Amino acid sequence: MSLKILESNGTFYLNGKLNTSTLKSLSSYFKCNLIKKKNRIVNIVNVIEIDRESLAAMKILYKLQF
Repeated sequence: MSLKILESNGTFYLNGKLNTSTLKSLSSYFKCNLIKKKNRIVNIVNVIEIDRESLAAMKILYKLQF
């Protein structure tokens, strides 16, 4: 299963697997879209897998927004 990213009312919904296969597209998407938004919420309820590299990338993206 791939990773799907949807945005609704300032909330980004991740659905699928968050791993090294999907990490490049996730990083590109958020680097572009998080900069444009003031309030950022990332919902990971429907993420069924997260590997260490992806978790580290999420931490970096979190730090970039502040």
